[in-house]
Amino acid sequence: MRAIRWISAGLLLLLVTACAPQVPGSAPLVITPAATATATVQVKPTLPPTASPTATLVPSPQPTATPAPTQGATATLLTVGGQPVKFLAIAPDGLLRYSVLADGIARSEDGGRTWQRVSDQVLRGPLLISQRDPHTLLAGAPLSCYRGDGDLLLRRSTDGGATWQRVENGDGIQPVATDAGDSQIIYGISCAGLYVSRDGGQTWQATASSQGLVISAIIPAGNGRPLLLGVLTSEGGTSHLVWFDEQGRVSQDLAQGLSFWGTGALATTEENLYVATSTGVWRSADGAHWVLYTDGLGDVTLKSDPLQEPVPQEAFDRGFGLFSLAVDPNSQGQRLVLGTIRGLYISNDGGEHWQPAPEAGALAQLRINALAWDPQEKGVLYATTPQGVWRVVMRNS
Repeated sequence: MRAIRWISAGLLLLLVTACAPQVPGSAPLVITPAATATATVQVKPTLPPTASPTATLVPSPQPTATPAPTQGATATLLTVGGQPVKFLAIAPDGLLRYSVLADGIARSEDGGRTWQRVSDQVLRGPLLISQRDPHTLLAGAPLSCYRGDGDLLLRRSTDGGATWQRVENGDGIQPVATDAGDSQIIYGISCAGLYVSRDGGQTWQATASSQGLVISAIIPAGNGRPLLLGVLTSEGGTSHLVWFDEQGRVSQDLAQGLSFWGTGALATTEENLYVATSTGVWRSADGAHWVLYTDGLGDVTLKSDPLQEPVPQEAFDRGFGLFSLAVDPNSQGQRLVLGTIRGLYISNDGGEHWQPAPEAGALAQLRINALAWDPQEKGVLYATTPQGVWRVVMRNS
């Protein structure tokens, strides 16, 4: 089975709209909104669940005092020429980087120390850097399946972002992953389902229907599993965790997977699968048995399951939501960061307990739609918000 590299795979593309975990590697890394995720992730070989999953709720203990932070850090908004960076993409060598601005594109060849404006092309979505040639880029648009608005063109550049051409049959497709075994194979998602290109993004073919649901999150599943792990979401907000096989087909009945309300953020380690939802963070070692962890997340999640009872008005008034999830590649799977409706949260025990991250105080009141660790600089995290991309230095991580 081929290994897949996540777009939101290589170094990174930061999106203003939301990700998946990043690990050091040879592919470009991208941070994307909910569907979105990034570098190659390896998961211990397991088979997709064949029976309905069992869920275990771990009750939150009584509130305790938050321990004083032991790490110092800084968070700064990335800008180029005084403009906030909307999306950031970093090539495998860590030196070649692209910034998407409100009115154009800038490129750096020295790790982001200096930038040169290369194009006035306006882009609405994330970039995907070619595995074969880091000067070949693809740019789609965030999906708007239930709105039908916006620029849905898929664009391609072969000269480092200086000029762009429309991909004729690519309208509505958002590129999300490349095949590590064949850099010409690229996977994309649209409102109709999963697509594949076998010529570096020049032409696209539909694989299979997503059964009338939207692919709201997707990441490579890892060796021994079907091709991709994803979330299918209905217009009413009910979501199902699903596996896609190598033909892009959903490989199990929706009733056999984990179901929840709202879109989910996905992450994997060698040991576990993670899904962040409106009620907390679910963890599973086998994809069939899930445990929900909520400790420390009461201010940013719902106290009850919306699939069982209506969301109270109080929750809408205060706001809630978990939108992105990433695993620190230098923590042996123990340190996770979570992008929420109000800033960054961190867990140092595999997602069982959470607290606001003192390293990111400047983001405390911001919605974080995407997260990715810098594969070259240990302890550096990129967080995408509606205001732009932030660089968070987490010391002693």
